[in-house]
Amino acid sequence: MDQGAEGRLAATDDLGEAFFRLTRGANADRVTVYAIQASGLTNSGPGSVSERGFAFRGGGGQTSFDTQSRTEDRAGLAFLADETGGRLVTNTNRFADELGSIGRELGHYYSLAYRPPHGGDRMEHTVKVDVTRSGAQVRFRQGYRDKGFEERLVEHLDAAIFLGLLDNPLNVRLGAATLRSAEEKGKLRLPLHILVPRDSLVYLPGPDGETAQVDLRLRIRDEKQRLVLMTSRSAVVPKPAADGPDLIEIPVAVDLAPGIVTVGLSVRDVASGEISVLATSLELVPAPGSKKG
Repeated sequence: MDQGAEGRLAATDDLGEAFFRLTRGANADRVTVYAIQASGLTNSGPGSVSERGFAFRGGGGQTSFDTQSRTEDRAGLAFLADETGGRLVTNTNRFADELGSIGRELGHYYSLAYRPPHGGDRMEHTVKVDVTRSGAQVRFRQGYRDKGFEERLVEHLDAAIFLGLLDNPLNVRLGAATLRSAEEKGKLRLPLHILVPRDSLVYLPGPDGETAQVDLRLRIRDEKQRLVLMTSRSAVVPKPAADGPDLIEIPVAVDLAPGIVTVGLSVRDVASGEISVLATSLELVPAPGSKKG
């Protein structure tokens, strides 16, 4: 991978820190880039490149401008591929063979996992992989940016409301009550009821008895895929009596414009660290004769 290493160094110098952070973010999201320089091999003389065997732009020979141009075109692609554990396809017009090779690679690889000791520090970290087998070559992610807890939680919520990816280990339920007119003109007040099974929470002793702390976060998008509301709150939940209800209800009211919305909710039990992320779509239509308040 000499060419990739050279491209990586050049890209780091020329494209700056922002481009470096892009690759670290891709690694944190487990994205691998296989880059293709689509311009391939070209020439301005008669005959195709494949007929001539090997040629660059310029017909009569490769100029210094051609060399610099192709190197600059390739540097960013090489950097993306090398940093994310992929590879660059360049200087070829036979893409079918290269795509077939990439397909075979994607079906044969090792997945290595480890728990970093610095979890959630939001810093850049380098990854190094050594192999003991003689003659073996290895491609891997060169590093990653460690996402903080808040960033990861927001991403989980966005995945829920935009992609429908849910995870509900606490078995939380989300319900809605009757709409009313909000104080702000043109908006409706949507009462939400968050229902958490009592046995899903961890209660800790305190001066007022055993309680659980629950952190809530809402992200809501409209039918045009725009985020229209982001809010969070915490609730302290007393441990119900033995003969009490099986579900703990936490009410939350939000003011929204009429229309179709998708409500994303995260519920975190602070004591256990367990998090549920769920979403539901609602159509908000004012009821005839609804009262303000």
